[in-house]
Amino acid sequence: MASARKIVKKLNMNTIDWTEVIKYTLSIFAILISVISATIAWKNTQKQIRVNKLEEIVTILYNLHRMYNRMFWLLVDLQKDLDPQNQKDLEYDWNIEVKVFFESAREYMPKDSFNRLRILANAYLPNNNLKFRVMAIAGLYSQLFMALETKSDYIIIEKYQGKIPKPKSISEFILLIEKDIIKEMNLGFDGMTMGLHNKYKENQFLFDIGIKEK
Repeated sequence: MASARKIVKKLNMNTIDWTEVIKYTLSIFAILISVISATIAWKNTQKQIRVNKLEEIVTILYNLHRMYNRMFWLLVDLQKDLDPQNQKDLEYDWNIEVKVFFESAREYMPKDSFNRLRILANAYLPNNNLKFRVMAIAGLYSQLFMALETKSDYIIIEKYQGKIPKPKSISEFILLIEKDIIKEMNLGFDGMTMGLHNKYKENQFLFDIGIKEK
């Protein structure tokens, strides 16, 4: 009799409700899939936010780039005007031209763009040469703007040995930064270098816009 009870007990223990097992297994899989999906969605959101911030960095750099040539010549003339050995007066009203320059600049670039650029670079770029270059160019523009606002070349003398970087050098510097930021976006594309840009303009652009004929 005892042996019969043991056999029945054993059979009861070996009886598995596969419906319940499948139900619980599916529930566990559903939870895992939800967690994985949420993690992927979060990572994609973070990536998109970072890409948007990097695009903002490129936009600010472009706006700085486009104004540099005019700012350079205003600073050159400022240094001439401040030079005690210079006997020639400027042939235009420098103060009016600077006012026009600032009014034009503020139409497409907020006054705090330099700080904004530094914050974005510090927050969304790794601690490498790219971040340092972006923050350095932001500092350069901020200091040159201050030189125009204060009508003083003290900062230029103190920070840059009295020399104003040439527009070509700044242009190449910014374009290389843009190229590296596009790489940092990791979208599978590469930015354009100044050499490729000039090559296209010299060899193809005039044909494409109909000025030259093949």
